[in-house]
Amino acid sequence: MLGLVSAGTVYGLLSPVVGRLPLLSATLNTRFIAVLCLVLAALAGVGVETIAQRPTFLRPSGRLLAAAGATGLAGLALAAVVLRLRGSGVDSAYGTVRGYLAFWVFVAATSAVAALVFATWGLFAGGGRRAVPGFAALALLEGLLFAAPYNPRVPPTEVPPRSAVVDWLRANAGDHAIAATSNVLIPDTATYYGLYDVRGVDVAIEPRLHDYGAAADPGYIDWYHYTLLDRPSVDWLAAAGVAYLVTPADHVIAGTSPVYSAERVTVASVPGARPFAFAAARTVAVDGAAAALKTLRQDPLGPVLIEGGCCATPASSADSAVAVTRREAGEVDLRVAGPAPAVVVVLQTGAPVWVASVDGRAATLRPAGLLFQSVAVPAGSHQVALRYRPRSVDIGLALSALGIVGLGAMLLLPWSIPQLRRR
Repeated sequence: MLGLVSAGTVYGLLSPVVGRLPLLSATLNTRFIAVLCLVLAALAGVGVETIAQRPTFLRPSGRLLAAAGATGLAGLALAAVVLRLRGSGVDSAYGTVRGYLAFWVFVAATSAVAALVFATWGLFAGGGRRAVPGFAALALLEGLLFAAPYNPRVPPTEVPPRSAVVDWLRANAGDHAIAATSNVLIPDTATYYGLYDVRGVDVAIEPRLHDYGAAADPGYIDWYHYTLLDRPSVDWLAAAGVAYLVTPADHVIAGTSPVYSAERVTVASVPGARPFAFAAARTVAVDGAAAALKTLRQDPLGPVLIEGGCCATPASSADSAVAVTRREAGEVDLRVAGPAPAVVVVLQTGAPVWVASVDGRAATLRPAGLLFQSVAVPAGSHQVALRYRPRSVDIGLALSALGIVGLGAMLLLPWSIPQLRRR
């Protein structure tokens, strides 16, 4: 069941359901891939143990199966040598079989037959423990075939690969956010380069992010676990702190100003982009997400909409200085100083699993502008800290600890029970 749920989540069939279940609302595909690998390894272990526990008496039919398995391994070893010598030439050197490359058809068929032979030998022909090394050799040969030739051989400094456009963005964007249309730069790729991308990438896109994106862009979609923009409104981008928009060279968005072009894409600046963290000059209290979205449609760059009946800002609040002293995944530290109380707005997704503190004391974190975060800060100089603290992680750690204790008990009980009986 774990394997089926994980596979369904990774490949999209169950994502809309799983992403909204308790404990799973703050997760990533990477975690489900890890679970899926663990399940496959566990199933492989169960299979190996089942085969190893079979009687080891080698029957005549077993000898034939052993010879057939060894022949399959030899065929894969030969394929590895040919691939080493011919490289990509194997794709055209041996023709096709029903439209498929003959070399790889041979590799797939030989692997499948060898696995079937070893399984039959171990389970039904008395191979027992003798079949297990055959599976190990099969796995090693397949690794030799696929991992060795196709594992990238590039210096660590070239991972991820160099890009003139990304180099320009890294040199000019600073702490400002970026965005892109179509798939010229998908969100998770941007994070590899250390860029701040406002678009989401997750198993389940946050409902607020979906509402914000759909209102900002009539061509917005999030079917593939990350958001795709088509023709976003400049005001909505600026309200989200987007300083630069990357588009195909022939698809520059009206209202932006092209500043750099290369690699068949254009980088355009977005006028009036808000900083990542700032003291709101004006705020308006709204009742909830629906009211915030309705008001935001009228003027995305108007007064900041704060949910929860807080907080009025005096005219001098705009004089408060907000400096970002630390910004990492899940952790943001700010230094705020001003002559009057202020509402500090932080342009990152305001999921309820974030917590805030002012000078080490817990503070209320409220949604701002539908999608972002805000915290009320008194007059004077203060340190504000935002932390990503989902309860699902704490519960998961507790369950993992219980699991470790249970595994320890399973290992100790078979030894301790006979000792007690002797006493």
